[in-house]
Amino acid sequence: MRRALDVFLLSALATVLVACGSTGKPETPKNTAGMDPKANAATVTKFFDAVASNDPVKVEAAYALAAPGSPALSYLTLLRGGLQQAGQASRVTADNGHYLVCLASMPTSCHTFAAVVLTDGKVNDFTVDGKKIRIR
Repeated sequence: MRRALDVFLLSALATVLVACGSTGKPETPKNTAGMDPKANAATVTKFFDAVASNDPVKVEAAYALAAPGSPALSYLTLLRGGLQQAGQASRVTADNGHYLVCLASMPTSCHTFAAVVLTDGKVNDFTVDGKKIRIR
């Protein structure tokens, strides 16, 4: 029964991630006690390095850096689904909790990943260009 509930919740989360025009406001996850993103910069940096890698193997390996059932894990799953083979890696620049990811082929085409939320030492949620990933 628990597994069926987990599958349902994951399915519902995936629907929210890809839905257009969502009017619902999901609850914002909070950092678990002791899980300051700045104090766990190595984990967060590895996560965004994988996002920027454009490599399906590296993106899949980053699943271990995402909190189970989290929007961050759903983001990685969707990203991985769109990668057929490794491509040219984007460049990542970390600055005080903000991660600027710029395309290698177009250095002025960048996205800012920020407002990182951790749960139990793993990436749970974040924003892309100031927008929550759950309502994109």
